[in-house]
Amino acid sequence: TEYGVRVETLAGCVAEDAVVVWVDRRLGVYVRNAFSPDGDGINDRLVVYARRGVVRRIRSFRVFTRWGSEVYRALNFEPNDEAVGWDGRFRGRDLDVGVYVWWAEVELVDGTVQLLKGDVVLLR
Repeated sequence: TEYGVRVETLAGCVAEDAVVVWVDRRLGVYVRNAFSPDGDGINDRLVVYARRGVVRRIRSFRVFTRWGSEVYRALNFEPNDEAVGWDGRFRGRDLDVGVYVWWAEVELVDGTVQLLKGDVVLLR
């Protein structure tokens, strides 16, 4: 969007200028589409990442099987926290390789809340 301004003094001097404002509608929130909780220290957890200054907190992060059974839930945490990420386990047992669905309820710094959804492949 372009905004223009025109200023005229009492003496009749005129100045004009314009500025273009671009709104970045991307949230800057990212969840991997694959992870491998195999203990090698690389992509071992499914984590909600966000750019600084965009997200106040993650209200909830939930992971489900393809059939809708919840296998992971974390509530009220800050993004980018590897310790809060899902490790591919449910009730102490490694889950099978496959596709899982995640939901994240994200509270932005302006107070609005967004529900984000996606799927992830668990690899071993």
